Amino acid sequence: MSNSSSPIGRVRTICFLVLCLITRISGAAESELTPVVVQLKWLHQFQFAGFYAAVEKGFYQKAGFDVTLREAAPDINPIDEVVQGRADFGVANSELLLYRLQGAPVTAVAVLIQHSPLVLVSLAESEILSPQDLIDKRVMFPHGPYGANTIGILRKEGVLLSQIKQMPLSFNINDLVEHRVDAMVGYVTDLPYQLRKRQIAYNIMDPRSYGIDFYGDTLFTTENHAMSDTEEVARFREATIDGWRYAVENPEEIIRLLQSKYNSRKKYDELVYEARETIDLIVPKLVEIGHMNPGRWGHIADTFAALEMAPRDYNLEGFVFEPDRNDARLVLRTALWIGGLVVIAGAVGIFLLVTFNNRLKNRVELHTHQLREANEALYEQTQTLMEKEQALYKLNHALEARVEERTEALAQANQELKLEIAEREQRELSLRLLSKAVESSRSGVIITNADGVIVYVNNAFLAMSGYDRMQVFDKHISSLEERVCFPRLDQINFRELPEPMVRDELHCYDASRNQYWVQISIFPIYEQAARNYGVFRPAPEKVSHYVVTCEDITLLKKSKDEMEQLAFYDHLTGLESRLLFKLRLENAITRAVRDKSMIALMFIDIDHFKEINDNYGHDAGDEVLKTVAARIKQNVRKNDTVARISGDEFTVILSDIRGHADARRVAQGIRRTLNQPFKFAGKEYFVGASIGISIAPDDGVELDELLKNADTAMYQAKRNGRNDIQFFSHSMNEEAKKKQALEAEMIQGLSKKQFRLDYQPVIDLETKKLVGLEALLRWNHPGQGVIYPDHFIPLAEETGLIVELGKWVISEVISATQELRKMGFADVGVAINVSARQLRDKGLIADIGRIVAAHRNEPCNIQLELTESTIIEELEQSNRSINDLNRLGFGITVDDFGAGYSSMSNLKQLPIDCIKIDKSFIHNMLRKGDDAEIVKAMISMAHNLKLKVVAVGVEDAEQVKFLKENQCFLAQGFYFAKAGDLHEIIGKFSAPNVVKLTP
Repeated sequence: MSNSSSPIGRVRTICFLVLCLITRISGAAESELTPVVVQLKWLHQFQFAGFYAAVEKGFYQKAGFDVTLREAAPDINPIDEVVQGRADFGVANSELLLYRLQGAPVTAVAVLIQHSPLVLVSLAESEILSPQDLIDKRVMFPHGPYGANTIGILRKEGVLLSQIKQMPLSFNINDLVEHRVDAMVGYVTDLPYQLRKRQIAYNIMDPRSYGIDFYGDTLFTTENHAMSDTEEVARFREATIDGWRYAVENPEEIIRLLQSKYNSRKKYDELVYEARETIDLIVPKLVEIGHMNPGRWGHIADTFAALEMAPRDYNLEGFVFEPDRNDARLVLRTALWIGGLVVIAGAVGIFLLVTFNNRLKNRVELHTHQLREANEALYEQTQTLMEKEQALYKLNHALEARVEERTEALAQANQELKLEIAEREQRELSLRLLSKAVESSRSGVIITNADGVIVYVNNAFLAMSGYDRMQVFDKHISSLEERVCFPRLDQINFRELPEPMVRDELHCYDASRNQYWVQISIFPIYEQAARNYGVFRPAPEKVSHYVVTCEDITLLKKSKDEMEQLAFYDHLTGLESRLLFKLRLENAITRAVRDKSMIALMFIDIDHFKEINDNYGHDAGDEVLKTVAARIKQNVRKNDTVARISGDEFTVILSDIRGHADARRVAQGIRRTLNQPFKFAGKEYFVGASIGISIAPDDGVELDELLKNADTAMYQAKRNGRNDIQFFSHSMNEEAKKKQALEAEMIQGLSKKQFRLDYQPVIDLETKKLVGLEALLRWNHPGQGVIYPDHFIPLAEETGLIVELGKWVISEVISATQELRKMGFADVGVAINVSARQLRDKGLIADIGRIVAAHRNEPCNIQLELTESTIIEELEQSNRSINDLNRLGFGITVDDFGAGYSSMSNLKQLPIDCIKIDKSFIHNMLRKGDDAEIVKAMISMAHNLKLKVVAVGVEDAEQVKFLKENQCFLAQGFYFAKAGDLHEIIGKFSAPNVVKLTP
């Protein structure tokens, strides 16, 4: 019977066929590449660099994929392409999560760019600096989920979509440059480059500045693909991440590839800019490429929910790709499939085994019969042999006794030899393993004898140091000090160290004199330990060898230095940061207490810095800050500390001073240098310095206490008119508490409607009729009675409450003008005082516009009064704001004319209707000839400029006579009436006026 027809042959045949089938399937799987289509978000550019690297460097092919990278167009949505099966993978921003929350079956596989590149860009000349500035502006951004970033910024800052003019996204920068839109969404990786190339200044609103930090480009697929083909998706993910790692490390190569093979429409310089910005958004030094934080996805989902763009009861199960979890399911299915095959194979095996046993039984019976016959013949021969064996037995017995003795001795010797050989083989194996580990280690290893002569170096040390093996072998370790300066081995007392080694960091040079850092560890090997191949150290033994390991820590040290630089130093000025400043201050206080010495803490706030930023841009502001830092450092000693703790706030620590005089002298020097002009781009800028000083231990020995006291003194310097130096005193705290209490009462008073307006009439001296009113603010304090503006307006301006008070006053006055029309005094205008703080408020125009709209845009007949100093202090801002207010229908009056420092050239730039002569001139004009001449000159000037002129503070008939004689026919003051209720004042005038105060 042949092997092929036997049961064993059939089993062998079946196994061979199964093996061939498995081998054929496996070979086919390995030889064929799986085709994969990746839908990109846009045209070929560096934004997708990792995909090109994965294709061109074979990462995809090695993982078993034949990948096609498909460009996108404005009408192609990568998410739709993947969901509808036209692509296997796609690239999307965080809008992917919004699609998921709206029901799309998508799964995020890997985050490739950690921060979204989308920003809002406007031209610098538009002065759009915040979301509030976008009100009534044309803003170009995409509809739907792709506009999430922009909608998030607007809603975060309280701006409704109905308040802006949304324009469809055209991807055309000329729409912004040619003023067809006021702001547009763009990528920070390319839009700023295009504007800079055209030498166009621009502003950027980054969503991260408003608490919206979405993920950037994210690799995704369908949830079904991720669940059913987990291993394939995981392989594709790893190959893609490998491509991105290569692209980040070799951007120049990818840029050349984009130009030569992928026909990128971008030029080389533009791709270089895009690469740099894209890598910054990837942050590869801090975050592993591809890393996704489910918590951050949850935060993004919360943001969508808060912006009412997604439901609050969302579920992210299945959205974030988790290969380990999916692999477990695949393993279970595979195990069940294999178990089924095992059962089938077992059944076949049992059948074949039964057949084989039956045939074997027949063969055994045949052989048993044959053996029985042979055994009978053998028995006869055995009987003969037994007789001969008996004779041999006696002879053999004596021989065995001697052999046993020799065998026992040999066995004992052989056993001892085996043990020795086994121990030696084990030691040799350990040495080979140790040698292999040391030779292949990335750490440099040097072994010297007890005298420091090098007996071994591994390849890692040679590569690190640039030495050739023959240059160092059999040389003393000190001969390497030109490149690596090791400590003297014979001077180290290892027995006195807490652990039997020395660790240190060394500054080294390679063969090309390039610098690098290594961390070394030095271990002694003792004679007894060497014999036992260990590193323990019994006390009496001597050192036989030294082992020195070297770990290259250059990148680690560089990263550490960079982190320390970011944490401890201000990137703009190079001064110490708030964190390092506090450490310095704590140390200075500790030394002062210990040595019973004094230190001074200066808190310096730069006056008028905001105006430079607002009027000339942040570039000018940054240059001023850098120059301020340099000038402050010029006035202090090298061991003193100068820090920038916020935008325009600096601190100085003066150690070991003798008293207040030392601190004052330094502060005066700082103020003097900061009062010098600052030059930038052909212009000169002027700032001042408000400096508050606290002294330790006089003003406290706690860090927070000294800081608070210096800050309090600085605010006192601000209140004194700025550009002042103030030492802290405890009375300042009392004053600050009073102001805080008054501020709280003012806020409460505004909410409880405790404020009212009184009105003082303006009279036509010829007709003696009412032509105007001036609204004067009063506070009906529940505990103190009526409080006049002089007691609370300065604090309102300091705290910013004047803005809310001003809006209330304007609303009340508009209502008053409507009431005047009803009473027949339609031509009587009402004047309102506007402060410099209100004029600086960026929301002033928009707020007043809303107030006017709330009163149905009825004609106001309102004059806004601004003092000369207000106009000149904020001339450029004033010019814009005053013109905007004039366009809303308000008249403009210069109040307290003559008390300021304005020039005619400045005033002629503004749409002024009227001037009010300061009451100090009216009061003295009949007593001082100079004042009389000044009044005459002001009246004449007003007439020449075709402006109305009002005399303020008229108190007697002689003043009226003088004014009429000099052609001033409008006046107000106690001579006519004190300020009072609107209806009281109107009641004194029985007929409507005949002269208009405003045009």
